[in-house]
Amino acid sequence: MLAAASVAVWQTRPEILAWVAIWALAIRTAKEGRAALGLANALTWLRVLVTGGLVLLPQASLVLVAAAFTVFALDGVDGAIARARGTESEFGADLDKECDAFFVLMVGMLLWHQGTAGIWILIPGAWRYAYSLIVSMVDELRPAPRSNWGRYSYSTSCVCLILSLWQHTPAAAALGAIATALISASFLRSLYYCLPRS
Repeated sequence: MLAAASVAVWQTRPEILAWVAIWALAIRTAKEGRAALGLANALTWLRVLVTGGLVLLPQASLVLVAAAFTVFALDGVDGAIARARGTESEFGADLDKECDAFFVLMVGMLLWHQGTAGIWILIPGAWRYAYSLIVSMVDELRPAPRSNWGRYSYSTSCVCLILSLWQHTPAAAALGAIATALISASFLRSLYYCLPRS
């Protein structure tokens, strides 16, 4: 995903990230076969497709903000449906996480592309992939358990990023900076708790 984001930045075309992300997640879903079927995963896929479709909407518009808020509002609903129907799976949880990461990266890409913030606004979206890479490369590290701090910082950051899509103003850039600081602090905290305890 980071490779797709790099190409999108280089070509100044956010749609590259959208199409590559959807293609990659589609391949992963197809490999799961029947295990990937179900209402919860279908809802997650709706979020994926709407996230990719954000590039087709007018920049700095209420339509764009409303679509982004829809993706955010549906986050957690898929998991609740899976738990209620007894269809929870490792694949479903992973797809949900990938959708979350794609959403944050996509919104950051749009904010950079429409000139609301500098390229630093891609940092929140890059953290998820950087964190996974660091944990997988360092044997001593283990993924940190999810925390309330992580959930609250993610939710607050998403709201800030979505509101930043509305207008090209210093206030919008400030909201983007708040989101960047919160997500960075959250992942740095997670990396700290990944460290082995003596």
